[in-house]
Amino acid sequence: MNKTQILATYVEWIDQNVKPDVYVVATLKQRIFVNNFGSRYCILGTFDRYAAAYRQFICRLSKAVYGKRHWRRHKRLIPNAATLEGNGYRPNSSTSLSKKSISHLKATQSVGKEVHFHLNMMFRRPDHLSLEMFAALIKSIWLTSDWAWTDINIGQRTGDCVSYSCKEGPETILVGSLSF
Repeated sequence: MNKTQILATYVEWIDQNVKPDVYVVATLKQRIFVNNFGSRYCILGTFDRYAAAYRQFICRLSKAVYGKRHWRRHKRLIPNAATLEGNGYRPNSSTSLSKKSISHLKATQSVGKEVHFHLNMMFRRPDHLSLEMFAALIKSIWLTSDWAWTDINIGQRTGDCVSYSCKEGPETILVGSLSF
């Protein structure tokens, strides 16, 4: 199987099992600053850190949708899938950036193009929530994340958003994000 066939298989699987009807695009911060007992340091975003931030977000959202008691008993996530997309280089799973990645970041930022990573999230809306209520819930929980920008677009699914989200390949699908 070539890369196109593999990608088509992933897209078909997500469409058939997750059945997303809400599409969200949320921008991530490149780095965050942490204060630790009087010292301040910078943490750069990596694929693993973004995946962990998404996992925390989806757990909080599922708890808000289904209720605290249901969450404690079943740990059931709402049906979702997410991909990480960036303009420029892809974050690797290491804890720090290589010299090549840092020089690439500086080169793209000096030209005036800022590299912003964003999540393409796909959800199946719960039946007991309207789209407006679900969108408000997503936005309020997203903004509690340390890695979240206020730039978030939430809307009804239009077109083939699954294949658009996976256009950079199946390796951009976040670990643990597929729930149906």
